[in-house]
Amino acid sequence: MLSSFLKKMNNKIILISANNRGNYVQGTFSRENLGLGYLASYLRQAGFELMVIDARLENSSPEVVALKVSKFNPFLIGFSVIAKDGVDWCEKTCQALKEKIKNIPPVCIGSYFPTLQTNRALESMPSADFVIMGEGEVTFKKLAEFLSSGKKWNNLLGLAYRSESGIIINKRRQLIKNLNKLPFPDHYAPEHGLKEFAIEGSRGCYCACSFCSISPFVQAKTAKSMWRFRSAVRIVDEIQMLNNRFPNIKTFRFVDPDFVGSVHHLNRLKKFISELKKRKLKINFIIDTRTEVINGISRQVWEELYQVGLKEVYLGVENSNPNIKKMMLKKSSIEDDILAISTLESVGIRARFGFMMITPWSTVEDIEYNADLLKRFGFSRLDKYFQEMYLVPGTSAVKLIEGKLKIWFDYGGDGEYYTYELPSPIKELRDMCRFLVENRGDFLSKIQSLHENIRNLEISDNNVDDLKEEVNNFNYNIFISIFKFSKIFSKSKNNNFVDGLDLIVVKCKNILSEIEKKVILYKN
Repeated sequence: MLSSFLKKMNNKIILISANNRGNYVQGTFSRENLGLGYLASYLRQAGFELMVIDARLENSSPEVVALKVSKFNPFLIGFSVIAKDGVDWCEKTCQALKEKIKNIPPVCIGSYFPTLQTNRALESMPSADFVIMGEGEVTFKKLAEFLSSGKKWNNLLGLAYRSESGIIINKRRQLIKNLNKLPFPDHYAPEHGLKEFAIEGSRGCYCACSFCSISPFVQAKTAKSMWRFRSAVRIVDEIQMLNNRFPNIKTFRFVDPDFVGSVHHLNRLKKFISELKKRKLKINFIIDTRTEVINGISRQVWEELYQVGLKEVYLGVENSNPNIKKMMLKKSSIEDDILAISTLESVGIRARFGFMMITPWSTVEDIEYNADLLKRFGFSRLDKYFQEMYLVPGTSAVKLIEGKLKIWFDYGGDGEYYTYELPSPIKELRDMCRFLVENRGDFLSKIQSLHENIRNLEISDNNVDDLKEEVNNFNYNIFISIFKFSKIFSKSKNNNFVDGLDLIVVKCKNILSEIEKKVILYKN
């Protein structure tokens, strides 16, 4: 198929972000696929003509995207498939394209799922010819150049492909050392009506949390390459360029796992503050970092960051139990996390955090303490109570658990992650939480919207402390009601918990309606 197509080569490449919306929380996030943005600009710099389709933002069907592809007539197609649930959509798109043209172009897939589970990705998507593993810029460009020139591409680093003898997985490519040399990514937020730009300040992470897929995705060979950064000047150059071109978009969301890096990079952080001040850029920005960084840097620096536009910081708390944190390879204690959150909020920066209620090591006492902790944090989102630790193939968590707990691919072997055995009633709790997320998303979405509406009221200088407390108690009580039910259900001989769970939902819907009425009154 490849040889017959390559005879009709042009220089057009199409990049597609798969339309997989995720759960009720993930489905609310609308942002650029920055990976495709970087890939597009890198390929365009090399002389290729590019089209980027973000099917998720457009909520496009396979048939609609296939029509666009056929009209553009590329010689190479690239799909960004972050999660396994996007593979089915990509395959349907290829099948729809095959109905329109005789020979479809070679198809590449990349991002987290294809990189970490290369064999499964190619097995799940028969139309895919190649996997681009890890960072895609150099490998994808070289593949495109080799295909267009007729050179042999079989030995390209970072490439996996099908052969007559099976799937061939080449060695990974060395990471890009100097991120400043990359061209600015193609940004398409304005054409989709988005209110923020995605931006990258660094790649990788100094930490290697056992559950996290960043480390196996990056596969850093040295400590220096674990976290690579763009200079403060280069970052602010991009911000200023976008600010000049699109002055109505003021928010910049950094996609880095850790924007700061470590306290050893404090001078870079201060230079970033200095550049924003010097250029008098009036923006808002959002970052991720770690508890150790927040506590290791003076309050004055966080105050200065707030003054130049830092509005929100995300950090990984993950759990309250010190033994579980140890298994996760987290370096902070829960006391450290509380101090970091307090520091941020005391200077006006919103603190958001990741949390995993259910882990392979959780006990009933852990669940109860975690719930109390989330309540004490104040105004924790409901999804934090429902979150479980995913066991991602390739992560060190798998090695920690193998041989100690039974693990298997979730959802009858079709899932992206491993699942693991749990004691009762935690097993039943997980089943109930999953059922709600997968089957009662409309109800959970309303609670999510309520939470954000109150946040927006607060940003507008409204005193909503009473509403926040009411919703905080509401979320806690929902979870505790489900957990109590899971304890009762685990001792029963009943195989169906749906009716009992729906009784809890109905009761909560009535309470939710009353709180929603109060929010409307505040708005008016």
